[in-house]
Amino acid sequence: MLVEPAHAAISQETIQPALQQLRAHLSHATLSLEEAAARLGERLEGAITLPTHGSDGRALALTRALDQHLAELPLEQRARLYGQLMRRREPLWQQVTLYSLLAPEHTIRREALLALRTQISDGALSDRSSALLPWVRAWLPTEEESAELQALLADAPLQRAQNTQNTSTPVEQIFASIPDGTGQQYLIITAQRGRDGDEERKFSNDNRLAGMLILQTCHGLLETHFAYGLTAEEQALIVERARVDGPLAALSPEHAAALLSNAIAESLEEGRPPPPGLLDFVAEFEHLCGLVPRLCAARDWLAVLDPEGHLGQLTPQRRGRLIHRSAEWPERFPIVESWFEDTPTIRAILAANGTEYDHSQQQRRLRRYLDVERRPWWAEQCFKTAVTLHQSHAAETWMSFAAVGKALLDGRELRKIPLLEHVLATTLAAHEQGNAARRETERTADADSLPEEMDGAYADDDGQRTTLEAYFGTATASIGNAAAATTPSQGWNYYSLHGYLFAIATHPEPIPPRDWMAPLTHTSPHHAARLISAPAHPTNLQSITESITESSGLKPVIRALMTLHHQIVHQVLAGCPELPTGCTLDPDPLANFWPNAPIGHWSRGFAEARTRFGHLLEWLPQHSEDEWDVELAQTTAFATMVLEAFGDREQAQAWVDGARRSAADTTNAQTLEQFASGVRDGFHESFQELALLAYSMRELDRSSDDVHTPQSHRS
Repeated sequence: MLVEPAHAAISQETIQPALQQLRAHLSHATLSLEEAAARLGERLEGAITLPTHGSDGRALALTRALDQHLAELPLEQRARLYGQLMRRREPLWQQVTLYSLLAPEHTIRREALLALRTQISDGALSDRSSALLPWVRAWLPTEEESAELQALLADAPLQRAQNTQNTSTPVEQIFASIPDGTGQQYLIITAQRGRDGDEERKFSNDNRLAGMLILQTCHGLLETHFAYGLTAEEQALIVERARVDGPLAALSPEHAAALLSNAIAESLEEGRPPPPGLLDFVAEFEHLCGLVPRLCAARDWLAVLDPEGHLGQLTPQRRGRLIHRSAEWPERFPIVESWFEDTPTIRAILAANGTEYDHSQQQRRLRRYLDVERRPWWAEQCFKTAVTLHQSHAAETWMSFAAVGKALLDGRELRKIPLLEHVLATTLAAHEQGNAARRETERTADADSLPEEMDGAYADDDGQRTTLEAYFGTATASIGNAAAATTPSQGWNYYSLHGYLFAIATHPEPIPPRDWMAPLTHTSPHHAARLISAPAHPTNLQSITESITESSGLKPVIRALMTLHHQIVHQVLAGCPELPTGCTLDPDPLANFWPNAPIGHWSRGFAEARTRFGHLLEWLPQHSEDEWDVELAQTTAFATMVLEAFGDREQAQAWVDGARRSAADTTNAQTLEQFASGVRDGFHESFQELALLAYSMRELDRSSDDVHTPQSHRS
């Protein structure tokens, strides 16, 4: 992944002490919010110097750091603080205002618009802001925000967009990956400052740029990363590292713009703007100055690929040959092996036991689902791959992908499309592998069957913690800010990993490692499955980790994750779960909400797993009138709330406010501090209680299997 320059990583050395002081002032009310913001602004202005022209990533790094380190503040208070900072006249805050206009939270975007109004009325708007604001307007997710910004633009003496073009850098190369089975792909753009006649930069050793954008079908533009001041060797290394996941294809600027414009539109369809870092791409790269949202329906991609309609003029025989070439795709393009379905709907379709009769029924149901529901999605997958390969491969190759996409939309029978037969077969195989992994997890959860190397001591100093902290970090990152990460491992640390894996270990249905590992390695489940090339029926932990691709460099990390997972499972089943060493509860209840509080990291990890995979609460009977069921649901709900509380101060405040509103007598309603004190005092009891409930439900489920499942169908 892209590693941004060291000077952009300002959050720890520069901003963290300042923000710790700010939080202290606000929590003890020694300064008003306005006074605290003024002090913070002065301190940061003295520590962060922006370049005379353009950007070098510092302002975006500051924006991300503010989001990370102030995440525990209530949203309204955080937005007001941002507003105070953005109204300051220094150029640093003008750039922060630009990025904040694309914040995911409406409240912060609103403060940014108000700050922009002040900047315009004071005549303090920079040329860079003037040139970029029209693009920001096109990327806002609501009509009201767009109209308000348009009104501001009409009143401002704005520079034309070509001012950005005149100072931007010609794109040198654009590379794209083929979409994986989830529709995720990435683009890498490289350039060299000085190629456009800037003699001052022409012969510099660190005048190169590289940017990465991550897109996903139906979800839009997910992340942006940008590196400034690279040498030629550093720039080349970024591209080579990206090739580890699979081959990259050279992409034309026009096709890159089509992919990105569609991704921006998909982001807006989900009610969120694209990531703020997209502004740096528009400002820096000449060929990306015209990125406006343009949603492409599946069939619209044909016009992008083949504007003259050559594909439609082919004879049926020629189209048939192109379609049948899709049988070769998995061998020619290994990423196509990840093209299979893995959703809750698919799991429900394939939930029957594996008898020969049920297997044929599964195939029929799956084929019907693909036929009725998934043709447009797979057609778009083919069209985007054709766009990706259009410039760098022979016409027969990209036309083969385009012909399959068109055949899917035209209603060609799925049996006559080798790709869809591959998708069907791979989906069934992946489902079987998932079942095998689940059975193996259940089997190895028995303490007697754990690998010998793990039997006995489960201390943190057995090597796995060292390995995981070396890759994921210690306790300085925050799981809630993965979008600000510059490497796959950022956004996690050992405490959040432990909380995440505790939720996995106490889940009522064992989750295949490839599923729970995917968010940790910042990849799709399909990529995680390639990292864990587990056999159909693994025998132990060693056999699961033995076949991990050596060249990926993740073997020790994957093994450490599996080891930690098995340790936690063992502790749960032995009735003695433990928090990791150092993961303590602060005596000051409110301090446990701070971004770097160990227990807060743990809670965010637990909540992340429950959000992704569900947990005990979702598996209990709903609307039951049985007294035991009701009591169990209440106990589980309370324990779950306690374990998640310190991970999200806003949610905790919402619980407190909700309890106050529903209380008959509000005079005795809890404050947030009293709530936090209760959570702190009851945390360990809830931790133990949830582990016991998970063990009990697993045992009940096994007993039910023993009674109802024929022996011939047991693993």
